[in-house]
Amino acid sequence: MSRRKMRLIRLFLFLLSIWALLFSGIETADAQKKVLKSLIDSTKGLAKQYKLEAKRSLDSFQRVQKFKRDSIKRVNNPDTVPFKKNFRFGIDLGKPINRFFNQTQTDFEISVDYHAKERFFYAGELGFESVNYKVPLYYNYTSTGEYIKAGFDYGIFKVTKRNDNNLVYTGVRLGIGNVSYKADSIKITEGYFGNTQSATIQGTSRGFWLEFVFGTKVEISPKLFLGWSIRLDSRLNNLTNQQNYPVRIPGYGDSSSGQSFNYTYSIFYSF
Repeated sequence: MSRRKMRLIRLFLFLLSIWALLFSGIETADAQKKVLKSLIDSTKGLAKQYKLEAKRSLDSFQRVQKFKRDSIKRVNNPDTVPFKKNFRFGIDLGKPINRFFNQTQTDFEISVDYHAKERFFYAGELGFESVNYKVPLYYNYTSTGEYIKAGFDYGIFKVTKRNDNNLVYTGVRLGIGNVSYKADSIKITEGYFGNTQSATIQGTSRGFWLEFVFGTKVEISPKLFLGWSIRLDSRLNNLTNQQNYPVRIPGYGDSSSGQSFNYTYSIFYSF
């Protein structure tokens, strides 16, 4: 039963009670007072309920008006375009492609970012690297290792259209790479007669670097992205002051260089 019908029924009962008071055979003053008090109490209860329902109706009306104003503001003000908090996972396609041109090195890298705020993303990469090559008449070199990079990305441009998920960004990472390496069949010539001996050097090292990133991610279909990035790395610790050190640091590059330049070409999927 609707609220309006309930009000009409209560009003009818109220009028019926007044009629009963006026035209019934109530003779004593005490009985009349009791009936009047009962009517007054009922009237107060109805008034209180009407007041509460009126307040609820007013609150509902104000919420609807606020929603309309906010909707108009979002349409007219590009800065208020909403965004979705989501994860985006990627695979670097450039490293498997590079394998066709450099048979001595194998790399693999996955990446993830989280859209935390309007133009702010937590981001990181995880990968491994394997190197195996020979320098004829000198030595054989092998190394394996893994690396992790963590930091953030920041969107350069504000999003001004709904469902515009394309991104041009810059960012910073802190990278850590571990490597195990071995150089064997090292030819060492000694003595007056030029005697040749073979030696082996092996060890483990850890490199740290700071990485500056610039790149893009373009949505080619719903939730599917292609993107590229260029990365300038600056080494934080010096490995060349050790007696033995690896040729490469996974995720960084040449261990003897203070700076390194890298790139990625990746495919991403957003969840």
